[in-house]
Amino acid sequence: MKKQIFIYNPIAGGGRAEQAISLIKTFAREEKKLHEIEIVRTDAPGKACRYTEIWSRVFPNVIIYSVGGDGTLNEVINGIYPNTKLGIIPAGSGNDFYRVYQEIEGTKKINLGVVNGRKFINIASLGIDAKMADTANRIKNSRFRMLSYPRAIIEEIIKYKPTSITINGVPTEKTILTICNGQYYGNGFPMNPEYNLSDGLFNVISAGKLTRRQIIVLLLKILRQTHLESERVAFYQTDSILVESGKSLLCNVDGEVFADTRFEFSVIKDGVTLTTDVPQYVKRAIKAIK
Repeated sequence: MKKQIFIYNPIAGGGRAEQAISLIKTFAREEKKLHEIEIVRTDAPGKACRYTEIWSRVFPNVIIYSVGGDGTLNEVINGIYPNTKLGIIPAGSGNDFYRVYQEIEGTKKINLGVVNGRKFINIASLGIDAKMADTANRIKNSRFRMLSYPRAIIEEIIKYKPTSITINGVPTEKTILTICNGQYYGNGFPMNPEYNLSDGLFNVISAGKLTRRQIIVLLLKILRQTHLESERVAFYQTDSILVESGKSLLCNVDGEVFADTRFEFSVIKDGVTLTTDVPQYVKRAIKAIK
């Protein structure tokens, strides 16, 4: 019998995580599998990471599930051991990495990124998109939660100024700079259509100084997945990148935002083991909350 550990954020998705846990219990009881499950509730930042590390270290053969959004998932991947299997139940407001995860069949090791000691599974960004993520996080805790991403986009385009940085020591100005492992960010923008989770490389996608109108045009191209054809967009692959600034900048990491003046990125090859080979009651719960 393989233990199933569900680590959830009770406020994720405006209560969707609580709903998911309730469904898991109900369906596990119906299938006489209730004895398999352990429910771990997090109530403060950092606890999902600590709980995951304990379960992963002491019981390496369990399946650990992130039940919440991209923020909960980021905490879980920062605690999980590389060989412990990870499942994802999409119960947050964005669920961007889940869009890629659901295409995986069976069990697969994939790369992680790390920036300043913090792991990420999906996309990290610096520039206007990081500011949009920060604003969206603020709005989603208000009564305008359902409109957090559109409102954040509008607010940040109005306030827009390009970001002056150095990349590997070379001075430049960027509107958007993304360091990509997965495909989607910002609640469904397919920034990285040529993603590869196992090649040991980041896809780095950026745009230099743009006007407000050009930003809007670029966002529309991203939605249509034609932005890599644009002369305003640069694309290359690397396993490391150093970004520095003379002032504090925001960095969006899997939807969570922190500030610093120096960001050192590198790839962790085979950093986590994803699995979609999960019990039927888990599949039923995912289908019910979609």
